[in-house]
Amino acid sequence: MLTVLQTRLIAPSLPRDFTPRERLRDSLRAALNAPVCLVCAPAGCGKTTGLADYAQENAALTAWLSLEESDNDPARFWRYTLAALERVLPGFSLDTPLTLPEMGMTVLTSGLDALCNRLLEAPPGFTLILDDLQRISNPHLLQALAYLAEHQPAHFHLALSTRVAPALPLARWRARGALSEIRVKDLNFLPDEAREFFSRGASSAVDETILRRALELSRGWAAGLRLIDFALREQSGSLSALTRGRKLAADYLTSEILQNLPPNWLDFLSAAAIDEQFTAEMAWYVSGQASENALLESILEAGLFVQTQGESWQLHPFLREALLQQLPPVEIQHMHQRAAAWYENHSQPEKAIAHALNGEEWPSAGRLILRQAGMLFERGEMGVLERWLDAFPADILSQNADLLVLRAWLQYLQGKNLDAQQTASAIESLTTDLQPQRPDWWGGLRCQLALLQEQNQAALSYANSALASASSETFIRGMLLSSRANALQALGRSEEASASYQEAISANRGAGSLLSSLFSLAGLGIELNEQGQRLRALDLCQQTLEDNQARSNHPLFGLVHLLMARLHWEANALEEMRLALETAESLLSQLGVSGFLISADLIRVQWLIACEDYGEALQRVQTNRRKTRSEAFTGFRQIFDLLRAEIALKMGERRAVDAWLEEANLPPTPADDPAREMEFIFKARCLIERGEWGDASALLEDLLFNAQNSHHIRASIAVLLLKASLLWQKGEIGRVNNCLEEALALAAPQQYVRLLLDFGAPLAGLLAQMPSAPQAIRALFGQPEETQAPTLVEMLTRRELDVLRLLAENHTNSEIAAALVLSNETVKVHLKHIFQKLGVQNRRQAVWQARQMRLI
Repeated sequence: MLTVLQTRLIAPSLPRDFTPRERLRDSLRAALNAPVCLVCAPAGCGKTTGLADYAQENAALTAWLSLEESDNDPARFWRYTLAALERVLPGFSLDTPLTLPEMGMTVLTSGLDALCNRLLEAPPGFTLILDDLQRISNPHLLQALAYLAEHQPAHFHLALSTRVAPALPLARWRARGALSEIRVKDLNFLPDEAREFFSRGASSAVDETILRRALELSRGWAAGLRLIDFALREQSGSLSALTRGRKLAADYLTSEILQNLPPNWLDFLSAAAIDEQFTAEMAWYVSGQASENALLESILEAGLFVQTQGESWQLHPFLREALLQQLPPVEIQHMHQRAAAWYENHSQPEKAIAHALNGEEWPSAGRLILRQAGMLFERGEMGVLERWLDAFPADILSQNADLLVLRAWLQYLQGKNLDAQQTASAIESLTTDLQPQRPDWWGGLRCQLALLQEQNQAALSYANSALASASSETFIRGMLLSSRANALQALGRSEEASASYQEAISANRGAGSLLSSLFSLAGLGIELNEQGQRLRALDLCQQTLEDNQARSNHPLFGLVHLLMARLHWEANALEEMRLALETAESLLSQLGVSGFLISADLIRVQWLIACEDYGEALQRVQTNRRKTRSEAFTGFRQIFDLLRAEIALKMGERRAVDAWLEEANLPPTPADDPAREMEFIFKARCLIERGEWGDASALLEDLLFNAQNSHHIRASIAVLLLKASLLWQKGEIGRVNNCLEEALALAAPQQYVRLLLDFGAPLAGLLAQMPSAPQAIRALFGQPEETQAPTLVEMLTRRELDVLRLLAENHTNSEIAAALVLSNETVKVHLKHIFQKLGVQNRRQAVWQARQMRLI
């Protein structure tokens, strides 16, 4: 398992010759009373030592985290930050995640809010110290720190130690009085402090001349004074030691100091220098020497910039650099390889991988990475995996199919679909002997990419084959189960899809994979809706939210709210739909994943169409059509093309509808691609509108047969309504009622009102008078209870009734547009629909007919 290295959560031990400086202590105490304290100075100025002194003095109120380059991964950064807080505040934890474990690349605002709220429980004066902040360059993390600093409780303090000014809003914090700063001038030694330092370090006999000259050379720089002190101890306080010290300070502990070390010291320290933190056991192993406690004690006594934290050791960075500079590259490479072997044998795979990469031991690095990949994916630490893969030379990586599969998975999960497809093509082009050796990961990737391209039969084959050989890794197995269900759904194999979704949900929940389990739940809800079980799907959503109240703010639950918005749309419950959609958009926007955002926009377009806001709907459709084409979302692109055609039909733009019919590239029959069922239904509707009744009739029969075989009740309702409309136009009045009664029998129990509105509009008046029509349907179509309309008339929408009332008041088109906040073109479209539905030719006739029918 990936664990937290506890030594990073402990302030470094103070040097043996540590010189307390009350001036610096007072400055730090005062500075740490501000919301944010920035300790910014070059290396060697004593930032860490000063803060470590404060931390030891205030141990019960101070949490410490020493940062590393690997902490640029958001999941890792917050995992260690929470561990640092929990070390001082036992039981400290969050119910809301700070990162998305399954995706890993985003810092969540909801998690930061939860952190700020949790910190309200910390005792007054509590401080979190982040040391070596210069190692953090991830802009998402820096933005998150800025957010934390601006929303943290008043009694909480954040201390940031760094070599360079971070990309944070320092100017704004200064203007607000929220920032205190400790800079080089605060950290530099004053003459009295330097005198005290030398009296504890080299010798109390250091004369004033040497002291004054040392201050001139070092200008109070802590590391410079320490290097000079080292030289003075070597040369008994002579003036020549200043030259030695100056050289050491200028060269940042170059090899000149190392030349004075015993060979066994040098071997040990050189072996230790390949790691920022090490244990004596590791250094002995890498150096090839037998362990010797006396040597360790001698090194510590010599003050060679070695710090200890329990069993962990750490060399001063300048000492590490100097040690490594004096070694041949081949020897450094060999030591990294030995370190990789040691860490692997001691169950520290991440350390082993880092050293294997530095030692260019590519086969070992690849083997270890493949072993850790599933766990990293599940924990969301994909940034770590990405950096590991980037460390490989291009020619080496291009010949390792299994590592390329991991790279393609990373690209796919980050929404880089084209990159993932290109990587998959590179894998397929490899020779037979270089093909992937892990069929579950490779098959799972091919399944995902096939689903993106609407190659559903191929996706199912890949999923089934991969599951047959799948390992016990929960990540890949959960993804495969979800993908198989998606493929079955797209192929119209409804019952199998439902069963597969149930299996996927159970398996993913058991493995703790939230992403896959919610994906599977959303897929099951969609399938239930297609099967005419809208209310059951809605109950499934509501039960899921109730069961997960503690983490309901997790952004992935936006998928559940998105499904609920779609189900409310089916019932034409537009206000409930709006609320669910806004919640979904708020949650999913935190992730920044293209597929999620496109899904939310798709539902938003359907809501806009239901509200008859065709202009805004069309604008969103056009934006998403461009996006889905550029990002290779084939399925999404087809849906948005269809929505554009539907809007065009409602707006009376026949040319655009005809263009869709020519460009849709539908297969010969609906059975050839069940996933495009709704496109075929829209095609039948267009054929009816164009008077091509023979082709429309044949297509509707095929659609009804397929819908009944696949138990797609929604599609059956739509087809029956279109069939009734076709029969009405053909004059076969006797068969119309049968179709309408059958459609109502399917639609009414589950409240599929939207289908009645969209596909039953040509026969709305007749629908409202059907004996089997429930009161809710009758009222929706303007039919009062226990009464009949004076004539069969198509239903007027709410907006059309608004237009009609203003028309009766003799308002012009421009005045109507201004009153209803519509464009003149939209008003003309509404008037056209009103004239058609009332069977009139002009405005005067429309008003007279409406009054006769008691519509106004």
